[in-house]
Amino acid sequence: MTTATETEQTLTFTADVEIKAADGKKPTVAILAYGGGILTLPVGDVVVDLAGMEIPASIPLLSDHENARGSIVGQVQAKHDGKALKATGFLTAATPAGQELIALAKDGIRFQASIGAKGTEFERVRPGETVDVNGQQLQSSSPLRVARKSVLREISIVAKIGRAHV
Repeated sequence: MTTATETEQTLTFTADVEIKAADGKKPTVAILAYGGGILTLPVGDVVVDLAGMEIPASIPLLSDHENARGSIVGQVQAKHDGKALKATGFLTAATPAGQELIALAKDGIRFQASIGAKGTEFERVRPGETVDVNGQQLQSSSPLRVARKSVLREISIVAKIGRAHV
């Protein structure tokens, strides 16, 4: 195991989203944003250490990681219990993306969430070695990077494709 500070890197992951729409009220969302395990990403296997994640008081909820006013679909508050990252909040109909998301949810369409986090400090773990993170002992058959420090930037609503990567 080696610890290294690397160039900042944006990390994205997916998990399930539950949307509840009530007539006359803003629709609410409950999101399991990250379950604390190993994620296989284009950059390789990664784990985000929730103990080292900086979480702002409010997090923008975006459509497909698009950082634009028209892509804002709501706002959430996120927190972790040392094992998983969860978020709750509301959706807005003030943008075209928000209107579309609410209409699709009312039609029964299911979604996933994907977090956008900026990793700032990583630990490298060799294949086959075990690492303690998020209340688990994790082991990967390939090189593993543990983001020991990160900043949660946003959570996006994305299409639900197959099984969530949590």
